[in-house]
Amino acid sequence: MRNIIKFFIQYPTLVNLFVFMLVGVGLMQLANTQSTNFPKAKIRFIDISVPYPGASPSEVEEGIIDKIEDNLEGIDGIDRVTSTAKQNNGSIAVELEEYADPNNLLVEVRNAVDRVNNFPRGVEPAIIEKREPKDLTMSFAIVSDLPLQTIKDYAEIIKDDLMSQPGLSQVVIGGLPVEEIEVRLREQQIKAFNISMAEIRAAIANANLETFGGNLDTQESIISIKANEKGYFARDLEHIIVRADADGNLIRLKDIAEPVDQFADSPVARYYEGKQTVVVEVHTLNSEDILVNTEFIKAYMDQFNLEHKGIQLMALEDGTVNLMSRLSTMIESGIVGIILVLIVLALFLDRYLATWVALKIPVAIIGMFVMIDMYGMTINVVSLFGFILVLGILVDDGVVIGENIYRHAKEKGKAPFKAALDGVSEMVTPILISIATTAAAFSLFFFLPTMAGEFFGEVAFVVIAVLVVAILESFFVLPAHLAHSKGLKKDVKLSKLERWATGLMDWIRDNLYLPVFKRSFMQGNASKLITGVIFVLLLAGSLAMVGTGLVNFTFFPNIDDDAFFIELEMPPGTPVEVTKVKLDNISRAVEEVNHRYQSQRTDGREIVRFVEEITGPLDNQGKVKVTFISGETRGISSFQLSKDIREAAPSIPEARRLIYGLGATSSLFGLPISFSLKGSNLEELRGAKEALKVGMATNPGISDISDTDTNGAREVLISLKT
Repeated sequence: MRNIIKFFIQYPTLVNLFVFMLVGVGLMQLANTQSTNFPKAKIRFIDISVPYPGASPSEVEEGIIDKIEDNLEGIDGIDRVTSTAKQNNGSIAVELEEYADPNNLLVEVRNAVDRVNNFPRGVEPAIIEKREPKDLTMSFAIVSDLPLQTIKDYAEIIKDDLMSQPGLSQVVIGGLPVEEIEVRLREQQIKAFNISMAEIRAAIANANLETFGGNLDTQESIISIKANEKGYFARDLEHIIVRADADGNLIRLKDIAEPVDQFADSPVARYYEGKQTVVVEVHTLNSEDILVNTEFIKAYMDQFNLEHKGIQLMALEDGTVNLMSRLSTMIESGIVGIILVLIVLALFLDRYLATWVALKIPVAIIGMFVMIDMYGMTINVVSLFGFILVLGILVDDGVVIGENIYRHAKEKGKAPFKAALDGVSEMVTPILISIATTAAAFSLFFFLPTMAGEFFGEVAFVVIAVLVVAILESFFVLPAHLAHSKGLKKDVKLSKLERWATGLMDWIRDNLYLPVFKRSFMQGNASKLITGVIFVLLLAGSLAMVGTGLVNFTFFPNIDDDAFFIELEMPPGTPVEVTKVKLDNISRAVEEVNHRYQSQRTDGREIVRFVEEITGPLDNQGKVKVTFISGETRGISSFQLSKDIREAAPSIPEARRLIYGLGATSSLFGLPISFSLKGSNLEELRGAKEALKVGMATNPGISDISDTDTNGAREVLISLKT
């Protein structure tokens, strides 16, 4: 190692060339590095959804869920199967093992579902797809007083415009029920022509079709014969012939009915500040860049709002806010770190030494991107956290080596070349041990399973990669620069401020630190014993604070967010109008809390930006999404606001599920407390569930207790008399 260090010190031009190449390649890799909100995640789930209109949860379980689960048993690569039976629908989430290939397993799951040949009558085809990991890029509301159909038409145009952007493929329109064509029959005409409902239905089905009729061979070419009479709008059905008699008289659909385009009778709707609206959500896949997509969407929204009056696009959520905040924090921390290194080292050692050590920070971070392809990392909130974390670590070894070189030159009177070589060689072993222990500690993150490993593995890679570049820079680049700098020369005169700072540091060392150090570790066994006991007591006290609950433990801390959801689920069979009234009551409580805090603020600013209400997918389900101003501006946590809104809102004792404050943490790592009860007797399970809920309710630290046990809507069973 000493000979290698000596070689680099002798040839500083080669060192500079190496640094330029490292920074150049790193910058090129940085420019091509993809940006995502969170680290790229594997496909871990295959979702199966089977519609069964009119069926209760128990019928869905018996007719769909049980049969599919039986066929899924024994398939290699499946870790766990989680099923949910709801009114009109059954869904199954197939969780994959770590080693499983999602594409191969998707084929096997489809084959397993296809083998079920005894589904009840009325079951619609199953929808089977991989759950592609994706980040929410941007969501915005189309706000207007225009009819819902007109807003929907605008939404379709906007979707097509956005998807024309390369690298943007996931655009979803929300808040709209399914469109349908309703055929309104005229009773008098039906009776006059003596036409039955079955005859009308058959006429529409036979005429409204798209079919292939074979090929026509000619000497010059082959011509396909195709009938394309499929209608997608009410006007396309008006001329369908329902009946033609022997005299050539035709009865068309428009003669006996009125086809009308309309939205299906569905609870699905979204409301922005009390006004029904349509929401456009844009998602970014693993292969797409979230920052590029966000920039394009914002420019499109600004241009749309300039060109249109009476209809505006209002941003609801920007998925890059946290990413840009972390990026800003990293840049600010890096700048502050460089400035602090320059000031401190310039004062207490040498200004030339300070310059070369400070330059190590950007070189190490940029140089790290040379290795980025080894891990497939992206720029995201997690990797940026790793950069912020390592900023304070990577300067240490440079400072230690620089100070030791400075000591050899100034205190021992060695020549710059000799001082640089001896100073670095002396610190190789302790610095390698220090870096190795840090790398070993972070490397454990690579072995965490599932999503935790993907998240914290990027932190470990960033820290270790930056430290590797930093240690190369400290051992080979820094000594070469210092050996040829003016700071190590004997004729360099210190300024008055530098002499004062150096004298102050020497006085602290000689009069404060060394006496305490000698008394604690070098003078007598009693002093050593007392020092050891003090540190043991500190360690024991730290462990006791965790063991006694004084310091709580959590896998992932709750994160203060700028928005949260309030989820409501009423008893099955509750009309959507009743659900909407309950959501309105909660929204009024939000406004009450908002006005209360506004009156207490000196600037008079509202803390709530806007409130959204979402109904569906079932009549008895709904959400209220509350979006605040930024946490730095509002000065109060979202947890406290959630508590205040819960206290201000009227109680809904009949609600089956009412949860205040679901935010980003819950969606990533699940609810703080979650239990799964298993058993073959449904009544016993429900009894155990109720007992568990009662017991949990006695704990004052637990609130918003809910379960996933669902009953179907009330129904009337009819049997024909014989």
